[in-house]
Amino acid sequence: MNSLNQIDIKISKKDVQNMGSLPSLREKKRYILLSVKSEKKLKRKDLVRSIWNCGISMVGDVGIAETGLWVMDFNGDYLLVRCNHTSVEEIKGILASLTNVSGDKIRLDILGVSGTINKLKKRFIQQEEK
Repeated sequence: MNSLNQIDIKISKKDVQNMGSLPSLREKKRYILLSVKSEKKLKRKDLVRSIWNCGISMVGDVGIAETGLWVMDFNGDYLLVRCNHTSVEEIKGILASLTNVSGDKIRLDILGVSGTINKLKKRFIQQEEK
């Protein structure tokens, strides 16, 4: 009697082709570009902390972890955020509800959402500069 360790499985190329492609476990990402308007100059650290605190208060620790939220870049005028493709609307809601950072009033306007950073830059940043 053969044990599981001794079973010899042979798979031909034809069998592999008939199986099709396996689904990827990597999650699809979306990038959200926002314009930031504030009374004073904001520090990146304070803005990130406020976004996380707002997200945790709205969807909880587990919920915010499942969104894959990550602040990619902040230069004072623009904010670039990454999240999972299934949680874009949730992240938009979180960012829209953020009204102050360290006691200073701010306004975040969503400029657009894309699957790549380059498309966001081409579509929205270059259009605003014209």
